[in-house]
Amino acid sequence: MIVQIIKTGEKREVNATYGTRLIEQGVAVAVPANNSPAEAPAPKKGKAAGDA
Repeated sequence: MIVQIIKTGEKREVNATYGTRLIEQGVAVAVPANNSPAEAPAPKKGKAAGDA
């Protein structure tokens, strides 16, 4: 589990139990596992509103 310490901004990899304790105490926040940016959903394919 990767957490970010709020006070310093430091990112640490810790085991899940310790990371959960830090989060519950308000010392750290969880960091998402994948750091890739979220992709926009693909546009829907279908008929245009004016086609009949």
